[in-house]
Amino acid sequence: MTVSILSRWTAKQEDVLRIGRRVKSIYEKHGAEMRVGQVFTGPYAGQFLAAARFPDWETCGKAMHAMSTDAEYQSILAEAHQVGELHGRSIVVSLDL
Repeated sequence: MTVSILSRWTAKQEDVLRIGRRVKSIYEKHGAEMRVGQVFTGPYAGQFLAAARFPDWETCGKAMHAMSTDAEYQSILAEAHQVGELHGRSIVVSLDL
């Protein structure tokens, strides 16, 4: 069962692309797939949704632990908070159908 971390941001698209490209490689190094998209309908229209998907809890936990002490990741995250605003974060665990 996959574990996805979804983060909803408001920022300029050029900042999202610049930061997203940098952080994607870090997530991939730790076993996650990362995608970013813009919300087009509903109450969050205009915001950006970043999704990091891990194959399981173990991989997610190891990645979160490693990234918590990764200076490059922490620097990118600080920059993201300077140029954008985080509105929400959810962890979603998939169901095997």
